[in-house]
Amino acid sequence: MTSVMTGSQTPRFGHWPECTSTKGDNVIELARRFGFKLHDWQKFVLRYSLGEVPDEMNPGKKMWAAPQVGLVVPRRNGKTFILYMRILAGLFLFDEKIIYTSQDVPALEEAFNWLEDLLLDTTNPQSVLLRKKIKKIWKRSGKWEIILHSGACFKIKNRAKKPGRGLAIDLLIIDEAYCYTEENQAALEPALSTRPNPQIWYVSTPPLDAVTGQPFTRVRELGFNRTEGMAWFEWSTDASKPIDITDRKLWRQANPALGFLIRESTLASDVKKWPEDKFKRERLAVWPIEAGNNLVSAEAWNSVADPESQPAEDTEEKRTLFSIGVCAWQVKSKAHAAVTVWSEREDGLGHLEVIRTDPGVDWVPEYLAEMKEKYGEKLVAIGIDPQSPLKAAAFKFASLGLTIPENPEEPEFGDLAVMTGADWVAANSQFVSAVEDKSFRHRQFDPLDQAVTGAATRKTTSGIWVFDRARSEVDISPLTAGLIARWAYVTRKDSVGSGDYDLSDSFC
Repeated sequence: MTSVMTGSQTPRFGHWPECTSTKGDNVIELARRFGFKLHDWQKFVLRYSLGEVPDEMNPGKKMWAAPQVGLVVPRRNGKTFILYMRILAGLFLFDEKIIYTSQDVPALEEAFNWLEDLLLDTTNPQSVLLRKKIKKIWKRSGKWEIILHSGACFKIKNRAKKPGRGLAIDLLIIDEAYCYTEENQAALEPALSTRPNPQIWYVSTPPLDAVTGQPFTRVRELGFNRTEGMAWFEWSTDASKPIDITDRKLWRQANPALGFLIRESTLASDVKKWPEDKFKRERLAVWPIEAGNNLVSAEAWNSVADPESQPAEDTEEKRTLFSIGVCAWQVKSKAHAAVTVWSEREDGLGHLEVIRTDPGVDWVPEYLAEMKEKYGEKLVAIGIDPQSPLKAAAFKFASLGLTIPENPEEPEFGDLAVMTGADWVAANSQFVSAVEDKSFRHRQFDPLDQAVTGAATRKTTSGIWVFDRARSEVDISPLTAGLIARWAYVTRKDSVGSGDYDLSDSFC
């Protein structure tokens, strides 16, 4: 008897805040009382998205540990039913004012009709019980809403029209977030700012391209950066590696409902008749990569990946040296910074590893000071690009002992290596050559992989191509910090502490 392939019940990438309790189990129990059976992956999302922590402003009360929730999963897996359960619980368990918004009007109407039919079902004891709490169901003149005696309410909003400024919202559900625009975001999200315990859900398949999906892509970056207050659940396929769309292990990884709602034979049929790009997006949830990186291909980058890579251990004959690279990326008022380490392995190849990436730049000086103390006289340099958003925090460096060499010809361990414009160009070229030559290995890390495959590039006046922070729609700070760490290591490892450092090395 042939066994049925079933989908993974845990996401390829998942992040959620720590919590003291969860209301997810309350929602699961509510579904049971209505006679609905949730799949394990749906229970997983509900439990970890509805975790609670103590409210600092109101002792004795609790608030959502994750005010923002993101869910990415291919179509027809049952993500909409999670939203239905979240809405039902928001109305009858949490007394929330809810807006459910989408660009797809039939989907909005389907959601409203499903909830209305459920609550008016006279054969379901739970429906009869909850219907006593309903004050009014309004469904005419383009105004569809359900209002309870408690003040909780549910409304649907078409994002193609003005979505409604000035509303007070406890729960905002953004379905089909792949086409959620900057204008939509500006109109809707401020409505949560004055509520005591708001939550916003972004739910979708991946965007059609890297341009139209910018707001959703930024939210995804928060999830991948493990940002405080963010829960992210993504069933998808890693776009940074070559993808074989016929690989059934990928079908299983991206489709949690495989073997339950989706038949393996259906995917086998789709993979033959659908265009590859459509299958990747609709069935494998492959995220679009920003076009323009003509310096490092995904295939080349994958060829130098080694998840087990590590620096060599010290020996009596030789100690292992390190360098640190730090850089930041910014779009509008939002900045992210990354810190990387470069060293050498036992086999003589270089080793690159991202050791921290977080929003903002204020945390960077103190962290660099900690790393300088940690590595001591094994830290050949801390490489930094003064033209990045890090300049906003540079005034803290000197007070923390982060300084340039007193004598440029005799740098000391842990001194700053500050890039010039020519250094930046050289560092980019050397890094690309190192990838082509396979002279180093990097520890795989999703934000770093996304930075490499999603980075925009530009041609300098000297005709050399470099990575372009300003035009990149993804956070490329892990990449630029990495190439800076390599540059700092190469230019100082043979001269630090010896007095024969030559600045011209930076221009090689």
